[in-house]
Amino acid sequence: AFLSINQAFEILQQTLEERKKTLLSELEAISLSKTTALTLQKEQFEKMIGDIGLYTDMASQILQTHTDHEIVALGGLIPTELQATLKRVQTISLTPNQHSNITVSVQTDDLVRQLSKLDEIIVFFPSPSSSTWTSTSVARVETRYHIKVQSKISKGEECPHGGVEVKGEMRSKTHNGAVVYGEVEDHRDGTYTITLTPQIAGPHQLLITMDGQHVQNSPCDLNVRPKRDYHTLCNAHQVIQCNRPLCVAIHDNGDIYVGSCDDCIYVFDQTGQLKNTIGSSGSGDGQFSYPHGISIKGDVLYVADGGNHRVQKLTSSGKFF
Repeated sequence: AFLSINQAFEILQQTLEERKKTLLSELEAISLSKTTALTLQKEQFEKMIGDIGLYTDMASQILQTHTDHEIVALGGLIPTELQATLKRVQTISLTPNQHSNITVSVQTDDLVRQLSKLDEIIVFFPSPSSSTWTSTSVARVETRYHIKVQSKISKGEECPHGGVEVKGEMRSKTHNGAVVYGEVEDHRDGTYTITLTPQIAGPHQLLITMDGQHVQNSPCDLNVRPKRDYHTLCNAHQVIQCNRPLCVAIHDNGDIYVGSCDDCIYVFDQTGQLKNTIGSSGSGDGQFSYPHGISIKGDVLYVADGGNHRVQKLTSSGKFF
């Protein structure tokens, strides 16, 4: 909670600093524009005064150094130039080119109201009994097994922050309770990832706790499968001796499914021993005609039934859906 408050104030401070820089930059641009305008007007004033002084000095010099006849001859020149200068003067404002004063008004009422809400600290207490976990992988020896934990409050709503102590472990039921402890990553959004790497195959007990209390469905039984050995498949002579095999798929538990020209699916264990025969020749549900392709995931078996021009969906034991 303290981390969240500090982060909120840091973001607020950064936002205010950026806004201050923007306002100061805008004021500096306005000031530069006004300075440029006043400088231009000042130069026009100075030129106008210089022109008037020039013709004044010229008139004084003519009066002192020229005869009456010459003065009369030049008399029309000076008034003409002075009149042209006066016309130019009329186009120049004698009032300083000054805009109205710039007033910066920062509306702080809304800001104060928003800041006042920061003292309304809402504390979310995760409820272990309401928190859930999921895993999409298969527990297998020497393979990283990932678990995602979602912390929830008592009403079942997802907790928006992390910070609680989450633990995960596997305990073997056959090897003197050998324990594998998980690595936990707190994503700071109410979710956690537990990673375990089992070393022993067979039945285990999976325990997931939050602040020392079990989450939903913990503890539970978990079967860790052996590390997949592809040499077993190569040495399974019974598999390659079945009648004209068309396709092969391997279940997550190591069982080997073979589509055969006998219009059935043979199921062998990892040692090559026949466990089950799925289907028979025909076009009914669960019957095949040259099963050219099979795919299995979990308890679902898909069979490309080539001769019947269809794909059938069955359970891993052969029951038609």
